[in-house]
Amino acid sequence: MQKLALRPLAPTFLMCLAVSACSPELSSTDNFSLEVPESPPTEQSVSALRGRFERGVVLHLDGKDYFVKGPMIDGKRDQPGHTWIDLGHGQLLGLHVNTGPLGAPSWWATGEPDGELLYIVQAQVDTWSERKLAFYRRQGFVHYHHLVTTDTNRPHPTKVLWMRHFAVRSFYFDGGPRPWLAHQVQPGLDRDYQPNAKFRYPPKEEFLYVGAVDKGGLDPDFISVIGTDETDPSTYGKIIHRTDLTQIGDEVHHYGYNITQTRLLVPGLFSGRMHLLDIETDPRHPTLVEQHDDLVPSTGYIVPHTVIALPNGGYMVTMIGANTPSTGPGGVVELDEHARFVRYVGPGPNRSPNTAPPEYMYDIGLNLIRNRAITTSFGLPGNVAPGITVPGLGDEINVWDWKNQQIIQTVKIGAGTGPLEVRWLHEPGTTIGYTNAPGSSEIWMWSDVDGDGVYDFRPAITLPPFSIPTDIIVSHDDRFLYVSNWFGNSVHQYDITDPFNPVLTAQVPIPWAQMLRLSHDGKRLYVSNSLLSTWDDDEFPPGIIRNTGYGMWKIDIADPVNGGMAIDPNFFVDFDHVQKQNTIGPARPHQAFLDPGIAIGFGDH
Repeated sequence: MQKLALRPLAPTFLMCLAVSACSPELSSTDNFSLEVPESPPTEQSVSALRGRFERGVVLHLDGKDYFVKGPMIDGKRDQPGHTWIDLGHGQLLGLHVNTGPLGAPSWWATGEPDGELLYIVQAQVDTWSERKLAFYRRQGFVHYHHLVTTDTNRPHPTKVLWMRHFAVRSFYFDGGPRPWLAHQVQPGLDRDYQPNAKFRYPPKEEFLYVGAVDKGGLDPDFISVIGTDETDPSTYGKIIHRTDLTQIGDEVHHYGYNITQTRLLVPGLFSGRMHLLDIETDPRHPTLVEQHDDLVPSTGYIVPHTVIALPNGGYMVTMIGANTPSTGPGGVVELDEHARFVRYVGPGPNRSPNTAPPEYMYDIGLNLIRNRAITTSFGLPGNVAPGITVPGLGDEINVWDWKNQQIIQTVKIGAGTGPLEVRWLHEPGTTIGYTNAPGSSEIWMWSDVDGDGVYDFRPAITLPPFSIPTDIIVSHDDRFLYVSNWFGNSVHQYDITDPFNPVLTAQVPIPWAQMLRLSHDGKRLYVSNSLLSTWDDDEFPPGIIRNTGYGMWKIDIADPVNGGMAIDPNFFVDFDHVQKQNTIGPARPHQAFLDPGIAIGFGDH
């Protein structure tokens, strides 16, 4: 067996992965073997090589240049805290120092100073299979799904990065946003570090969770489980389970995972009740395990909306309004793992909305590398909850210094615009993102091209007159922006390769199109069609009720590179004739989540 070595400084621990000999790329066959070094690498064994490690290593694969996914810093792309030597043949030798998620401080090892060497890393680019997964894990390797990318962060179509970590000292690894990884590390091979052990690759959803609001007033709302495996026609596009809440009138709207994806926190938008569902025991049959109505009296806020999973096992929740005569101002709260109040994030509700921002609150999007968060408006509950309104919509977009949890910039984008969803691009360290403004039929964008921390805001897309864009979503490769047009009964696809100049590439009809959920590979887009019960039932214009039927559709993305959309004729979930707890009849589907086998990123919602 040939040895792959650095010359003339070849440490004894360098290994060769091969079928029969080291080759430029590993064969896709599973009949391969690994020559394991007799002794693990040590800090001393790489000391002579320190000058050769660099950030932004280039991987020469398939005749092209690839990179280790991460932010672009000083013209180089890489994972924060890592430097590398390229050994060729898709093999890397790396150093991993203490640094936080996406470059934020004090995360990997809270007891060690930032910059302290924690691991020596051996890495191999290879394809993925179930047998390779078992093989590599026996040798102490873990796989990283999407870390082999083009310069624009587009993942390699078949390759993943396999790594194994040799600790150079003892320390406590705190797990960060993946707390199930927390453990005490001893010098040598760290077999406990398995960030992808919970998830299969390539990820493809097998079912959805979809929240639904009863229409009729005789049944509680529920979380439905919908099959998405096209190889199983008995479940494909069908409700295969229903988990009822306990009381009538919650208005299930937005909800979210905890960080380990073992619980769903389901707020009642109108009731303020908090419901925790166990999805670890049997993910296809969620079970209600906790419920309480402490949120409003303990916080002074009302109308819980966006749920963000926190690394400590708790949650961050945006609150659209306050328990005041004006139903304002809105704010953000932190909850523990039982969804009970811990503290305010930013100011509390006992303030004048005119003197201490934010006045409005709706959605939140985090950007840890830039130490920024964006929050939006919709409108105060007393103005927007009763029915469709334009004058009652808010107009604020707020930029936060996230470490200090202070608003540093407030932008008014126009009376009655009602900015809703916060969607940063996925590019690490991006300064670009979008929000939909239904009151003005526009998609707005923010950017900080010069990097001075002050964001510029401008309309990026103007839809046809009388359009109401009620949801947007960005593909994981930042190639496409999808827009649901509730009034236009359609879903639009825009090419945002140039994010400042979106180009419409496709449009399909969906009645009262509303919430969107895109698969991680960008090939399947799920669409529901209920906005809010009081808006669904409103007459706008007078004499025309907005929603008269409920369902869920799947759109196939014809080409995730060049675009194009087509409705899957074999997938339609009928929400007009649902067996509910007490009756059969319509229910209103809103937010959908991919099954917990699809890993969420920090801040996903």
